[in-house]
Amino acid sequence: MRTYYAGLRQRQRTMDRRLFQLSQLFTGPALARSEIIGRLFGRPKWDDVAPTEMRLWLESLGHGPVLASTG
Repeated sequence: MRTYYAGLRQRQRTMDRRLFQLSQLFTGPALARSEIIGRLFGRPKWDDVAPTEMRLWLESLGHGPVLASTG
């Protein structure tokens, strides 16, 4: 996803960004295609939901929050 968003950020004009997204929709990796389709249907961006998704995944594996101790 970093590669996809970096490529998107490199394009300054709206038309260039849309053409990049269209090319990624047809020739990009599956994760980029899923992200583009999700955005078309109003799902939040990956980087907006990733921290929550990762936290839930780690909790499902039995890992809780890491607490730092001072002392």
